[in-house]
Amino acid sequence: MVDEIKIEELPEKVFLTNEINKGKAIFITYIVGILNGFFSGFLEVIGLEILSIIFGLGILFVLLYFLNNKYELSKSTIAWLIMLYILSWLTFWIVSLNPPFF
Repeated sequence: MVDEIKIEELPEKVFLTNEINKGKAIFITYIVGILNGFFSGFLEVIGLEILSIIFGLGILFVLLYFLNNKYELSKSTIAWLIMLYILSWLTFWIVSLNPPFF
């Protein structure tokens, strides 16, 4: 006879709670990246290039600390959040330095 493989089911409530928390963390990270990108562009325009880089990376670590404490994220989610923040920060930093609307 063939033995059946039994897979433990993940409780639906736990799964949904984790997914909602990931969604909130992604949304917060993206908004903070956008705002910080524009602020970093402003700092560079007034001549504080090094401060804009330090500020941008510092906000990343503070953001990850607070999100990880509030939502208890996995390591893979934290890695995705780091990439999302850096890409949105750099994108909107470049847009603020070279605005497409002039």
